[in-house]
Amino acid sequence: MRQRPPGRGRNKAMPSLETKTQRLQPCSQCGAQVVGGTAGCALIFKEMLSLDFFGDADRRMHHLAHNAYVLQHPKGQSHRSVAIHLTSLCWLVTRGGQPGWDLLPSAVLARLSSNDALRWLEPPTIDGQLTLMHVWGHRPEQYEDRVEAWARSVWRAWAPHQPQALAWLNGAGH
Repeated sequence: MRQRPPGRGRNKAMPSLETKTQRLQPCSQCGAQVVGGTAGCALIFKEMLSLDFFGDADRRMHHLAHNAYVLQHPKGQSHRSVAIHLTSLCWLVTRGGQPGWDLLPSAVLARLSSNDALRWLEPPTIDGQLTLMHVWGHRPEQYEDRVEAWARSVWRAWAPHQPQALAWLNGAGH
């Protein structure tokens, strides 16, 4: 089975990620069924990021995908990284982001980067969340809708921490 990246205007075939001798295994962090389990999930995400289908017009999609992936793979992330990605996802999902911002408004990013009072946020369970496999291997014209659905699924899963992310975004909270 050959899988193609969801890049716009690209017809670049991906190397096969599944052969008859390889079995799908769940990623231990997001639950996606992929060849190679957790390592395979990371490989697929790296491949997604390495493709040049993220142009300037697609910056929001790139950040939605990156935030969703990191928040579904928090093991090995610092509490600060999780806070920044959750707040960035909050910014993009609840306010649509803003053209020209890479991740977050610079004042919010600076505040989170220097906040020594940030604490670890317990990640949600992975049941029922969409994963990067919701995006990977589908038709390019479906890419934006699929990334948006994946990101919103992750945002819903982090519901217990949404008030904190909103507080960080609005300049309050530790």
